[in-house]
Amino acid sequence: MRRPACVIGMCLLAVIRLLLFIRPPDTSEYRWIDGKRTEAVGTVDDKYIKNNTAYLIIRHPIIKSFNIRISDKNIKVKLKNEYGELSGLPAIGSEVTVTGRAMAFMTARNPGNFDQAQYELIHGNAFEIYDASLGLAPIPHDRIFVREGMCLIRDSLSKTADSIYGEGDSQIVKAMALGDRTGLSADMTDLYRRAGMSHVLCISGLHISLLGAGLINILCRLGVKKKYANIAAVLFSVMYGLLTGMSISAVRAILMFILNAASGYFRRTPDLISSLSLAGAAVMVIRPLYVLDAGFTLSFTAVAGIGILSESMKLMLPDRGRMSRLTESLRTSLSVTVFMLPMNLYYFYSVAVFAIPINLIVIPLLGILLSSALLSVTAAMCFRPLGMLIAIPARLILYLYGKLTELTAGSGFSELTVGRPAVLQIALFYTGIFLLTWCTARHRAGSYRAGSKQYLWFYGGLILSVLMLVIRIHAPLTVTMIDVGQGDCHYMRLPDGMTMMIDCGSSDVRDVARYRVVPYLRSEGIERIDYAVVTHFDDDHINGYREMLNDGGKLGIDIGTFIFPDIGTEDETCRMYAKQAAESGVNIIEIHAGECFDIAGVRFKCLNPAEGVRYDDTNAASVCLDIHYKGFKALYTGDVQGAGEDILMGNIKKDDYTLLKCAHHGSRYSTPEELLKLVRPELTLISAGVGNSYGHPHEELLQRLSEAKSRIYVTADTGAVILETNGEKLKIKTFLQQ
Repeated sequence: MRRPACVIGMCLLAVIRLLLFIRPPDTSEYRWIDGKRTEAVGTVDDKYIKNNTAYLIIRHPIIKSFNIRISDKNIKVKLKNEYGELSGLPAIGSEVTVTGRAMAFMTARNPGNFDQAQYELIHGNAFEIYDASLGLAPIPHDRIFVREGMCLIRDSLSKTADSIYGEGDSQIVKAMALGDRTGLSADMTDLYRRAGMSHVLCISGLHISLLGAGLINILCRLGVKKKYANIAAVLFSVMYGLLTGMSISAVRAILMFILNAASGYFRRTPDLISSLSLAGAAVMVIRPLYVLDAGFTLSFTAVAGIGILSESMKLMLPDRGRMSRLTESLRTSLSVTVFMLPMNLYYFYSVAVFAIPINLIVIPLLGILLSSALLSVTAAMCFRPLGMLIAIPARLILYLYGKLTELTAGSGFSELTVGRPAVLQIALFYTGIFLLTWCTARHRAGSYRAGSKQYLWFYGGLILSVLMLVIRIHAPLTVTMIDVGQGDCHYMRLPDGMTMMIDCGSSDVRDVARYRVVPYLRSEGIERIDYAVVTHFDDDHINGYREMLNDGGKLGIDIGTFIFPDIGTEDETCRMYAKQAAESGVNIIEIHAGECFDIAGVRFKCLNPAEGVRYDDTNAASVCLDIHYKGFKALYTGDVQGAGEDILMGNIKKDDYTLLKCAHHGSRYSTPEELLKLVRPELTLISAGVGNSYGHPHEELLQRLSEAKSRIYVTADTGAVILETNGEKLKIKTFLQQ
């Protein structure tokens, strides 16, 4: 069998991934402990400080409050006292007692949202104890002295980097050279992602291979024998991995480096794919859940792309004399970009347009940058002026990187938002790629001529494989109640691809647009909301819109037209939003009861507020919309109550409605029996936060809806609710299983 290691490793990875797809890991095992006062005893496994807050990772703790031992997981502890120095925290290996309130990690509530609970479970953390007080910590055992020392050395190097690089460059140097991402801002991460450079911000196989290969080259030039140079490089790689926190991609890279270095001693030819497969299999044996980790997946597919596609890419970019080195770099960059395309779309929903040309500049300079950064911070700890001098190459390269990110961000089309492909689409893509690779492997790539049938078949197959990822088939009308906690946000994709959003805000989810709404929109391939309805100007219905207006394009969502309630200019909040929208170039339409408009065959009729009426309550002035598409009928009511509810019922015609968006998050005083008799809703949507302080939805309302024989969906229970219809048939999906 050729490449047995490759076959074994790939099969193991595929089987584990398939099993976890069929039966995902249970992230609710410790949900019961959420909010409870908890005392735990365990051994410190790691520690760090972020935003002046100290964190400990406690290994295999005993939860004294409930007399249980967690033998297979850790807990994260957020200390309530501020600590300025890591040395002031208990040493790694110390046994500590912590007391605080437990918090279960948040699960994703909408498609496209970050699933913190799964992320922490993958990395071995069961739950968090916050505002924790710390008991006495005895002196650690000698066997963990290395890890404690590495932790303190990294902290000292990070502080030195702050002193010689300044705030902007320092956060990048610490992330890419020391694995310290605690100071890395979300804006900086987004800039690098849009430029296709996010891979340089974390310790990956690229970093390990550049430093290890560079060390071997230097030692060999100094006259050191190759085998001793390999041993030195392996030891350096392991120590560097320990220093930077041993991320999963670093572990994979170190294992591959060791396998490649050892191949010569066993008279085996180094093979990239076999080394990758064995390293991946070793990681899976230790912790199978790592196959779900984005960092591991991206790192694995990047290297696999080089090993699988680079030879086939000679069809597109054959060697041409003096340009052969540039051509080889371009082939490598293209191989990685193409092979990682499904994974980038799955995790980030977009493609960096300039990734290939930018990485032709970025990657060759990365080795110089890493060497300069590491040497400069090390030297500066002994003699600061020397460190400043050695840092000059790194500063110049970081300046160039900054200009590249600014250039792409300012272009207006730095990334193409495609959305998250389905698992079947990803499988079809890789099937097509492997077939192309197999076919080209049967012939010598150099034998193909431009314009030949084989050459054209390769191009055609590659284009077809990519098209499999980007094709989307949608129902004519899609309505999604996005889970924004205690607030409201409803998204509609209309028959011709036009988009509408009705409200966007929350009172209990911080940065609701960034963390809840925009990730969902991006996962659907949406970059623009054509019509954004503001039913009224309470914060829990509009602060998400405010984020989008204030973000300066960073969130990547444009708004075409705002639809406001026609309540006059007396409302101060209304005037403020109108001014802000106008300054952002967004059109404004004000509507009142009786007005109708049609978008892509969907009819919208306003039933409230009444023209010229002065409302004492902002809720009463809510925009209420009657929405018809063929046989599908929906009623959206904002937070309407009181006088507004009377006007609504006076304007509505008795009919059987498919959908009712319940007013005021399910308040007992909203959606009276008289309204339910008029609309007789088949199903009712209620947007309310988990464990909200208002007790929404109230039992009295749920009883009224039950008596009206309406199916009830509450975001607190279901997460996002997605309705798809062709105007006659209706399909309902909930993000969380009920």
